[in-house]
Amino acid sequence: MMKAWPGVAIAVLLLPACQEGLTPQEQARQDARDVAKVEAINHAKPPPSPLDPQSITAADIEQNKLYGPGCGFVARTVPGGDPIVLTTPERATLKLAGKFVTLAADKGGAAMPLGTWAHYVGKEQSLTLARAPGDGTAPGLDRLRWDGQLTVRDDVDQIVFSSAGTVQCGS
Repeated sequence: MMKAWPGVAIAVLLLPACQEGLTPQEQARQDARDVAKVEAINHAKPPPSPLDPQSITAADIEQNKLYGPGCGFVARTVPGGDPIVLTTPERATLKLAGKFVTLAADKGGAAMPLGTWAHYVGKEQSLTLARAPGDGTAPGLDRLRWDGQLTVRDDVDQIVFSSAGTVQCGS
């Protein structure tokens, strides 16, 4: 967007030559409107690019050493029940276009089970994981489950993925 600025600035500077007969006050108002338009263009957010997180399989967990105590989020729309996010006390992991993306724990935010956190931040995304209140249900030994919501935002804080699902925590 910075490359467009010189061309716009030149157009704004040449504008008075095209509008002869304006009083100084009218010209000042016109200039202010033109500057406001340029500033609005320069500060506009790009449209969000939706994400499509992929399932993190048991093979992915083994190959990338993603195991250990923490939580996973299983989206209602994901077949097979594999998580699309794994969280630990230090990081969250997403799989996007076949590559793993790691986000750091925001330890100033809300705490989740097993020392995990509700908010994680990365270079291009941040995610928020919310769970229903209460003690959760126990589908198996050393596991708890809650209804939950995952929201992923881009680097300009626009929602690029959101899903209801299940938060599952265990060791």
